[in-house]
Amino acid sequence: MNTDLNDSTNLNADDAILHLFMDEAQLRSANIDANLLKLEKDPENISLITELMRDCHSLKGASRLVSLTRITDLAHKMEDFFVALQSGKIKVSPQSNDVLFACSDYIKALVANSFKRENAEYCAALIAAIDNILNEKSVNLP
Repeated sequence: MNTDLNDSTNLNADDAILHLFMDEAQLRSANIDANLLKLEKDPENISLITELMRDCHSLKGASRLVSLTRITDLAHKMEDFFVALQSGKIKVSPQSNDVLFACSDYIKALVANSFKRENAEYCAALIAAIDNILNEKSVNLP
């Protein structure tokens, strides 16, 4: 695999798929950020929640396709949050928004750095923070 993902002159098939994923991840993360901002103002907007859930689901599937397990796991947990929110099991809170923005920032940073500075502990802490929200426990941002 070509190690310089910013040089598109000599990409093989795997690199091309990874580039497509990077574009998809940037788009989905931007959508997530924009819709989280809207959700802060309208926390019971089902169409926004559904769109956020779809973005996370798409990100999960695309990351699985390129074997980026941590992004897959994080997007899956984010999707779980929106499923619980949609069903009324949990409510939006300032803490949940902070955690979800941190998740989106983590994904954007990985993409921006071509996956060179992946922080497994931070990703695990974000997943644990969402688990705590889902289980109505206190949340400490990593």
